[in-house]
Amino acid sequence: EEATKMNTMPELASAWRGRILLSIKVKKAKKPKLQEKPIEDPTIGDFYRENFEELTPYEIRCQVFSGVALPEECSEYSVQISWCHKSDETDKVETKNKTCNWFSLLKRKIVKIPKYAE
Repeated sequence: EEATKMNTMPELASAWRGRILLSIKVKKAKKPKLQEKPIEDPTIGDFYRENFEELTPYEIRCQVFSGVALPEECSEYSVQISWCHKSDETDKVETKNKTCNWFSLLKRKIVKIPKYAE
């Protein structure tokens, strides 16, 4: 009885006995188009990584001390550290004699990298 109901009304049974019920209809078009469209959901990459990829966590800790022989075009410099999709940046520091001293400890970052990329 339940199987007959699910077979006649597939919207009631998205998964039955481990199978996905699917209905496909083919229509003839006068001018068929081949198109590609980007996935518009900006969180789809995170969803894919969290649910389907086996990830290994790595931790990065950065200390920025000083920079020397810096170009004189800028009067202030900062250092940005990027790894995968995480980044952090020091405060801007004024240059003195082409040198900047940050003596900065950036916050630790944990990045999860897919196992196949190791």
